[in-house]
This record gives sequence, C-alpha cells and structure tokens, in this order.
Amino acid sequence: MTRQGRQTGAAAPHRPKDRFRSSCARPVGDEGGSLLARGNYGHDMSEGPPQTPLATVDVIIELDDGIVLVRRRHPPLGWALPGGFVDRGESVARAARREAKEETGLDIELTELFGVYSDPARDPRGLFTISTVFIARASGTPRGGDDAADARGFSLEALPADVAFDHPTIIADYRRLRAGLGRPPVDR
Repeated sequence: MTRQGRQTGAAAPHRPKDRFRSSCARPVGDEGGSLLARGNYGHDMSEGPPQTPLATVDVIIELDDGIVLVRRRHPPLGWALPGGFVDRGESVARAARREAKEETGLDIELTELFGVYSDPARDPRGLFTISTVFIARASGTPRGGDDAADARGFSLEALPADVAFDHPTIIADYRRLRAGLGRPPVDR
C-alpha cells in the first residue's frame, strides 16, 4: 500500500493532459514519479521536443587597456563580443572558453558570470537565442580566427560604431558595473 491507500502497482487514475504544468512539479497523485519517468515534463512529446531558444555564450574579455571585440566574418557584419553557440553536451563555461580561444586565440580565465540576455529580438538573423555572458581575463594579443575575421582590444572610450547583436547593451551594462553603478537589470 502507498501513503494514499492505493495498492502498489495499481494503475494511476487517468488525468487530462495539462500542457502548462511546470516542468518542476509532479502531477497530483504521481508521487512515485511514473509520469516523469515516461518523459511527461509538461509538454506533449509526441509532437516532438519543445521549440526552445538556442543556447549561446558571449565573453567580455578584459585586457589591461580595454576589452576584446571580434570583427565578424559572416552576417550580421560588424564587431561583436567573442562568443557563439553551445555545443550539445557542453557546459556554458566550457563553450565560453572554446569560443574565446577559437575567435581570439586567447586562453581566458572566467572570472564572473555577468548576466543572461534573452530579448527575442537580440539576434537580427531571426534566431531566438539566450546568451549567458561571462567576464574573463586574458593577456596577450588577440588574433582573429574561426568565424572572426579580426580580433582587437578596444578601450571602452573608443569602441567601433558598428557593434552587432545586442552587444552595445551588454557593453553598456558592463560599463555601469565597472563604474560602480550595479549589475545589469534582470530583464535583459
């Protein structure tokens, strides 16, 4: 017998699908987790996996005299923070280190999780991405690689005008943090 008086092994009562159930909560009467074990996470998996945003990372790499930006080889053109897509099976921290190395040639030390940027319009290519942004330290001279045509250190007072994506917002938030004006707003 279970705590509710049902016999062990008895079929759970039929419950209508609740497509808006939190993925963290078990349905009432499912204390054994049988629905969770079948993969019912609040989404009807027979329709395929949920259409979720793509995971990306961006890195604010601090040098002694500024931050590193990369000139993009592919549209949208312009300068950007080093970063890119998280590979399957990769943590966001590992992706940040990998992307920084590929695009700048620098080995970085992640020093801080800066924020998460998720404005659905942040990527002009029409992709819905969520970026985990880190602050990192590095020494050496950046050089463009992979999909970065160039990589350079820029003073915060002399940034190029053509910065892509929502990176002007991220850099403005970074400036505020370094000026002692606090962390970025939660809703970014």
